[in-house]
Amino acid sequence: MIYPIIFFDNNQIYPFSVECFHRFLLYEKGIHVPITCKKAKELLALLVLENKAYISKKHLAVMLWPDADEQHARDCLYKTLRWIKKRPTICKAFSLKIARELIYIDTSGIKRDIDEFDNCYNMRDNPIFRQRALQPYKGKLLEQEYYDWSIDYQIFYEIRYEDLLK
Repeated sequence: MIYPIIFFDNNQIYPFSVECFHRFLLYEKGIHVPITCKKAKELLALLVLENKAYISKKHLAVMLWPDADEQHARDCLYKTLRWIKKRPTICKAFSLKIARELIYIDTSGIKRDIDEFDNCYNMRDNPIFRQRALQPYKGKLLEQEYYDWSIDYQIFYEIRYEDLLK
């Protein structure tokens, strides 16, 4: 399946694209790349939504394993990071950076559907961009991947989407 994208960044072609609306999906040159580890998918989704922000390992561990004690949560985080590092396509796509106690994803080489939505939403006074903003919106953010931490993100985009429908 080829993922159609309207490019805004000087028509730069991205080898990787990520869908966050409805479900979290990774594509390389239009071909779906499965992420079979649920916690790896959740971690990557969170980092993609945080968009180039450094997040502490402790914070990530607590967010992804809220019922575990801190040490067990950290162990699970390290295990998940090892799983990601063993997947060359996923590593290449997400360019994971780990600096001591911080983790960061460089999303500059990834076309994110939320960027498309945000760019068009910010120009919503123009009817063409208002209509274009609706294209990437395939459902609530991470609707099929429900994560406890995603509620604030979902509300943010749901409010914007409803604003476009007015």
